[in-house]
Amino acid sequence: DSLEKLEYYPGVFTSLSKIARELDYYDVAYHIDMDDLAARTAQRQFNIEERTKRLRTPNGLTELESEPAFKRRNIQLEPTPSSDESQATRLSIDEETGGLKTDNPFLHDNVD
Repeated sequence: DSLEKLEYYPGVFTSLSKIARELDYYDVAYHIDMDDLAARTAQRQFNIEERTKRLRTPNGLTELESEPAFKRRNIQLEPTPSSDESQATRLSIDEETGGLKTDNPFLHDNVD
């Protein structure tokens, strides 16, 4: 905004630097596990090289496109029920009584 709104409190910067030294803030905030970083970098480099080699083969792109992404990423999918096993109920709520009706007019066996 403007410098006129800025207020100066004596000793603030000295106190902040003292707090930072006492809490060892630099080590807490900026600590990077270099071994972990090196391992992730090496793994990423290996993955990139493998995919590049695979793409450079004559059928590489075709093979890559034919394999689903969840398989390439090693993601396990939950088994889904078959479409034969319908979860739809034939019951509906009667608006007048609040009870259950067995004849749902929106569900029928004649599929278009």
